[in-house]
Amino acid sequence: RVLGEFSLTPPVMSVPKVASIERGNDFEGGFSTLTSGEYWCDSFWLGNLHTLTIEGDVVIRADDSFLIRNHSSILLEPDATLTIWTGGTLSLENNTSVGMNLDDHTRITINHYGTEEVRFENTTEFQGTLHAPDATVTVSNSAQFYGAMTAADLSIDNTAGVHIAGDFTFEDACYAAGDTQD
Repeated sequence: RVLGEFSLTPPVMSVPKVASIERGNDFEGGFSTLTSGEYWCDSFWLGNLHTLTIEGDVVIRADDSFLIRNHSSILLEPDATLTIWTGGTLSLENNTSVGMNLDDHTRITINHYGTEEVRFENTTEFQGTLHAPDATVTVSNSAQFYGAMTAADLSIDNTAGVHIAGDFTFEDACYAAGDTQD
């Protein structure tokens, strides 16, 4: 593909849109479960030691922001899948874990249809597939990304790692760079 030719269009949702799914609305501290279905909001926030379990096939569309912070995690039950769509801020930070109970990166997919930077930071662990064709993806400060990725640009720093699953090739406009200590 030629850079800029791959774009994402968010799906039409069959449920009404809500302003937010966030702290104060069951996703701060403690445990909760999302069951099969579609969830559509402006912003999604999971934080402060909260564990969210996904049962069945779940689609979350968060148009303005999707944030997971502060020792929170997303776990998938056997045979569950999670598909996330967001066009704004996408950030996983501060000791978060998403999909690390899996042995299959294809069960979680994040589709970022915006141009804002995507961030995996501060000891975050993520296992899944990320499509962010028009955004820079930054993996930093001991964060670890496991799976597959499409990005306009990729920045890895401060003992972070990107571990690509399966066979892959670099596009003509890309190149492989050796590890550095930066």
